[in-house]
Amino acid sequence: MVVALVVLVGIFAYALDGNAAVASATSQVHDAFARHLSNFTSANTTGLMRDYVPNATLAWVGQTRGLGATSDTTTLIGSFYSLFFAKFPSFSVSDVTYTVEVVGSGANVNGSLVLLGGGPNIQTITGQAVTSIAYVHVDGEWLISSETWNFVYLNTQRPLG
Repeated sequence: MVVALVVLVGIFAYALDGNAAVASATSQVHDAFARHLSNFTSANTTGLMRDYVPNATLAWVGQTRGLGATSDTTTLIGSFYSLFFAKFPSFSVSDVTYTVEVVGSGANVNGSLVLLGGGPNIQTITGQAVTSIAYVHVDGEWLISSETWNFVYLNTQRPLG
């Protein structure tokens, strides 16, 4: 009877510890994603590059109006962001909704957002994207290994005149 009780207490403690670890990892991934969006909306290419593993992929697909790309190294991802920020120096994201699912040493963030902005050659840009981001835990940090923005729509309007 005592042995059975010790085994049950051990299983219960292990389950609680496992749940605490998942909750902690989930919180860390939430923070990593919030930092990533902050780096994006502040056009911080240097900060964005710290969010990715070296062989990460970034894909903007769907209704991209010529802004789509697939980049498979941080060098190409950095070039993509630099070009985007040059075209659209003023933009924001809103209506951000997402979920985080931690599985082992990885995590998935799935959600959606609205992109709004403008620039010197494009008066306005408005779009909605469904996002899918895979994170991996590397050296105590959650880093992006794969990120996809699938644009449901993306509208641009050129300046008049």
